[in-house]
Order: sequence, then structure tokens, then C-alpha cells
Amino acid sequence: MKKMLLIIIAILSVSTAASAASFNIDERKEENLSGIQKIVFELKSPACAICISTGSQSYSFAGKGRSEKLSLVLEGDLKSNNKQAVPSLITRKNGDVLFVRLYEENSLFFGLIQSGSVYFSAELPEYFDGKIEIRTSSGDSVVTDIKSKSLLIDSSSGDNDIVRIEAENIDISASSGDITGEELSAVRDIRVKASSGDISLNEVLSNNAEVRASSGRINIGRLRAAGDLIIHASSGRIEAEYLEGSSALIDANSGRITIEELIAEKAGVKASSGDITVSALSAGSADFEASSGETTILATGFNGDINIKSSSGDVTLSLPSGSAFSANLNASSGKIRSDFRLLTEVNGDKKNEIRGEANGGGYSVRIKASSGDITIKER
Repeated sequence: MKKMLLIIIAILSVSTAASAASFNIDERKEENLSGIQKIVFELKSPACAICISTGSQSYSFAGKGRSEKLSLVLEGDLKSNNKQAVPSLITRKNGDVLFVRLYEENSLFFGLIQSGSVYFSAELPEYFDGKIEIRTSSGDSVVTDIKSKSLLIDSSSGDNDIVRIEAENIDISASSGDITGEELSAVRDIRVKASSGDISLNEVLSNNAEVRASSGRINIGRLRAAGDLIIHASSGRIEAEYLEGSSALIDANSGRITIEELIAEKAGVKASSGDITVSALSAGSADFEASSGETTILATGFNGDINIKSSSGDVTLSLPSGSAFSANLNASSGKIRSDFRLLTEVNGDKKNEIRGEANGGGYSVRIKASSGDITIKER
């Protein structure tokens, strides 16, 4: 079946090469946004059967317009064997919704052979009092200086650079491609998801924030959430300079977690395969779990219980000098060392289980290392 398909494609390539024509695209269009509450950029490629396309597309969206109009530009050079497959600016209004497309809805092509490049750009008002949806396929996108009620970006294939966005809700997803976000601010929620690609974020502010990468790394500069903060990497590491949230849940199924500063009323960090390192922790309560890797935590201040569980790897916890806490330490196959004087010892001869109070006791510090040493340092 695969061999037959290749033969068909080869025949189509030869038979249509001679009939392919060149097209120069240079279109400009403006739309008045009076009464419009939602703009939908439906820029995904049409369905195509037995097609060969070596063309490239790129998209640009910017909120720098000084009028209440939407300015559209489509430029490029294509060679195609089907004139109907050459993109053009198509706009339609349905009530208070404006649709922007490059192809007629439900277009279908067969035996298409096309090459070349196309560039689409949209200039929006400095502030659009409505919702914006951007849906693209097979091309990189740059989205800058958007201020609106909500922004949704859905990219099938291509990298996405998103800079200086202000909205009530921001939703960004990419099926195949990297996501880079800088200066993103949402009154309510920010959601960023990459199915196959890396995520890089910096200067992100929201009420709730959710960042997920199915197959790729997550790199974060500064991210602050007044409410819930969720960061998940299915296959890749997580690195962050500054994370803040009322509740912070951070986990990596396959990769290390490195955080320079973490502030949360309640924090949960889990690495199934990789080290956990938090250089400055300030939390009400915190739970850490590492299945295979070392755990290194430096607490600058804690107002709740700290629980650490390590299946295979050493655990090092540094606490402020003079900290008062109640310790329950268990190293099944390893040693326990503590800079703090603990008043009570259990199984002291074996030196693998200690329960005691430091400086009169206080919040609970529970550490269990199935295979590795436990070290508590006083800073």
C-alpha cells in the first residue's frame, strides 16, 4: 500500500510539474471592528489528499493600530498546479463575530503540488474589547502587544513567540513546536501547553497558571500566580528562576527539577526520574518526592510541615539557624547527619532512624530515604 502511494505521488509530480503556474500574492484589506466582540483567525491549511507541499508560511499579529480597524496583509510567491489552492484574504461577519480565513471553509484539494512562501500579518487596535482566537498550521507565529478580554492561540505545527500580552484569560497550545512567552499578564488564568516542543516563559503574572509540556523542556524566568500554579513535564526537565503561587504543584515524569526560588503557601514537587533542587524555599508547607535522584532543599523560611520522600538518592535539607522543629528521619539504607541537636533518638545504634525536637520542637520535618543518606544543615 505504501509503495503504491509513492508511485501515485511520483506520477502526479511528473504530470503536474509542467502545468504548475507561478503566483505573486500581494493583498491588503481593512475591516471595521465596530460592534465586533470576537475575532477568529482560522488560518489552518485546508484538507488535502495525496498532496506535495514544500511551501512555508509565517504569521504575525500585533496590537499597535491607532484606529478601530483590523488591517490585514498577505504577501508571497507560490508555484501551484491549482489556482484555487492559492491563499487569499477572506473575511466574513456573523453577528458580532469576524472570521478571517485564507481558504474557503471546508476546502478540499486532491493531487496538489505547491511550493513557495506566504506571509500573513494582522494589525489590531491597541486594545480590542473582545475575544481573539488565532488558529494556525504549518508555520511560525509572532504575537505581540495584544490587549483584549481573552486570547487563544492554537498552533498545529510551528514555533510561537508571544510577547507583551494583557487579557483576562490567555490560552496557548502547540501540537508540534516551541512556545516562547514574555511579559504575559492575565487577570484570571494563563494556560500554556506544548505537545511536542519546549516552553520558555518569563515575566508571567496571573491569578492561576498552568504550564504543561508532553515532550519537551520547561524553562521559566519569573512566574507569579496569586492562586494555583501547576507545572508538569511528561518527558523533559523543569528549570525556573522564580516561582510564586498560593498553591504550587510541580512535577516531572522524566527529568530533573531545578528551582532557584520557590514561594508558596503550599508546595508539592515531584520528580519520577531526576534530581530535585530548590535553592531558596519559602513555604507554609511543602512536600517533595524523588523516585530516582538526589533532593537538595534550602529553606529560607517555613511556616508549616516539610515532608521529603526519596526512593533512591541522598536528601539534603538546609534550615535557618535556630529553627525549631520536630524531626522524624528514616534512612533505610544510609546514614543520618544533623547540624541541629535533636533531643531524642530512636535506634541510635543503627543511626538510620531519628525522632527528636530541635530548639523545643515545632513544625514537622519528615524525611524518608529508602536508599541514600539524610543530611540536615543549619544555615
